[in-house]
Amino acid sequence: MPSDGVGHRAGRISGRSPTLITVFGAGIGILAVLTAFVAMLSIDPSEALGRQSAVDATEASADARLIYSRLADVDSDANAMFLVPASAPASATLRDSYQDAIAAVANAINQSVRHERGSDRIGTISTEFQVYQSVIAKALRLNSDATRDVLAAAYAHEASDYLRGTLLASAQRMWQDESRRVDQARSRGRWWLAVSVAMPLVDLAALIVLQRWLWRRTHRRLNPGLLAATTLVLAVLVLYLTVASHWSTASGRLQATETAVRAENATQIQVGDLVAARAEVYLAMGAGVDTTVHEANFERYAHCDRPSGAYRTLCQDQRGAWDQQQNGNAAQRSGAIARVLPGGLVDQDFTAVSRSLQRTIDAQDVVTRSALSRMPGAPPAVGGPASLLAVLAAAGAVLGLWIRLTDYR
Repeated sequence: MPSDGVGHRAGRISGRSPTLITVFGAGIGILAVLTAFVAMLSIDPSEALGRQSAVDATEASADARLIYSRLADVDSDANAMFLVPASAPASATLRDSYQDAIAAVANAINQSVRHERGSDRIGTISTEFQVYQSVIAKALRLNSDATRDVLAAAYAHEASDYLRGTLLASAQRMWQDESRRVDQARSRGRWWLAVSVAMPLVDLAALIVLQRWLWRRTHRRLNPGLLAATTLVLAVLVLYLTVASHWSTASGRLQATETAVRAENATQIQVGDLVAARAEVYLAMGAGVDTTVHEANFERYAHCDRPSGAYRTLCQDQRGAWDQQQNGNAAQRSGAIARVLPGGLVDQDFTAVSRSLQRTIDAQDVVTRSALSRMPGAPPAVGGPASLLAVLAAAGAVLGLWIRLTDYR
C-alpha cells in the first residue's frame, strides 16, 4: 500500500492530466486544421508560378502596349489633319489615315476583350476613346470652315491633351497592372511556400512534445493516435519538400520573365514619347498657336538635350523646319509644313527613329519569349492532398487523446 505522500502525488497528477490532455488535444487539433487551411490557400499561388500564368500576364501586357501604341498613332494622325485646309488634296489622305488609326485602336481593344484581359481598364479606355472621337469630330466640322480654323486647332489641341493625359495613362496602367501581377505571383509564391513548410514543422514539434509528455506522465507505450498523426504530418512535410525546388525554379524563371517584360515596357514608353513628339510638331504648326510650349515638349519627347543616332537627325531637321516656318515667307512656311507631313524630310526622320525602336522591341520580345519558354509548368498541386492529410492528422491526434482520457473515467 503506497505511502500517503505517494498517494497524494498520484492523485494530484491524475486530477490535472485530463484537463491538460483536453487543452493539448484542442491545440493540436487547431494547429492541424490551420495546416490544412494553409495547404488549400497555397493552391492558387502555386498555379500562379506556372508557365501558363506567366504567358497570360505577358500577353496581356503586350495587348495593353498595342493599345497604347495605336492610341498614340491616332493622336499623331488626328493632329496632322489640321495642318492643311479641308479643301486641299492632301486632306482626304490625312483623314483616311486617321480613320485607319481609329480602326486599329478598335481592333486592339477587341483583341484584348477576346483574350478576356483587363476588362475593367478596357471598358474605361473604350468610354474615354469615344469622348476623344467626339471632340475630334467637332474640330473637323469647324475645320471645314476656313474662317474658323483657329477654333478647330483649339479643339484639336484639347483632344490631344485629353488623349495623352487620360487615354494613354489608362493604357499604361493596364500593362503596369499585368507587370505587377507577375511580380506579385513571384512574391506570393515564395511566401506561401515558406508558410506551407513551416506549418507541418510546427505540428511535428507540438506532436513530439505532447507524445513525450504523455509518456513521462503515464509510463505507457507511445500513443497510437499521436503516432498516426505524426506520420501523416510527416507526409505533408515530405509533399512540400518534394516541390520546394520546383517552386524555387519557377520563382527564379518568373523573375527573368518579369525583367524582360519591364524592358519591353520601357521601350514602348519611348515609342509613345516619339509619337507624342510628332503630335507636338503638328500642334505647333497649327493655326493661331503659341509654338513655345509645343517646341519645348518636342525637345523633351525627342530627347533633344542628349540626342543620339536617328534622334540627332530628327532634332536638327525639325529645328530647321520651325525656323523656316517662323522666319520665312509664305512659300517657305508651306514648305515647312510639307516637311513634317507624311513623306516629308522630318516625317522620314520620325520613321527612322520608329524603326530603330521597333527593332529594339523585336529583340526584347525574343528575350521575353525565351524566358517564357524556360518557365516550368505550375508546381504540382499538393495543396489538396496535403490538406486532406492534415485533417486526418487532426482526427488521429484527437482520437488518440480521447482514448487516453477514457482511462480517467
